[in-house]
Amino acid sequence: MTADIDSERPNSERPDTGATGGFEVFRDDRGIPHLRAGSALGLARAQGRNAALDRAWQLET
Repeated sequence: MTADIDSERPNSERPDTGATGGFEVFRDDRGIPHLRAGSALGLARAQGRNAALDRAWQLET
């Protein structure tokens, strides 16, 4: 069983570049994220943003 949770998200996202050198998040046909960044800090920021987007439904209110 699969859930189509990424149907409302674009395939690629490009946040503004800043002190981290910017990053890119691309999701393939199966929704698997692929992260690219200009620095280790940018990659950490991309991973954190991706985890927050994927797990926002787990937050308790």
